[in-house]
Amino acid sequence: MDVLRTIRALRERNIGVLFEKEAVDTRSMNSELILAFHSAFSQSESESIRENVRRGLHMAYAQGTVTIPSNTYGFC
Repeated sequence: MDVLRTIRALRERNIGVLFEKEAVDTRSMNSELILAFHSAFSQSESESIRENVRRGLHMAYAQGTVTIPSNTYGFC
């Protein structure tokens, strides 16, 4: 939602954004739909990675194989 909100705010000011990797130009009519798909896919991928990391940490905790790097600063 943040991406679409930002693109709409820029469009109101006649500012277009070109996403080279995805070949999306926000000045075209179908760009919002394409950006919505890309954004949803990216969010889903991020959530999947987060869940995999969380699951891996839980497994490591259960097996007692978690190590804390020696260069860790702050509170643990």
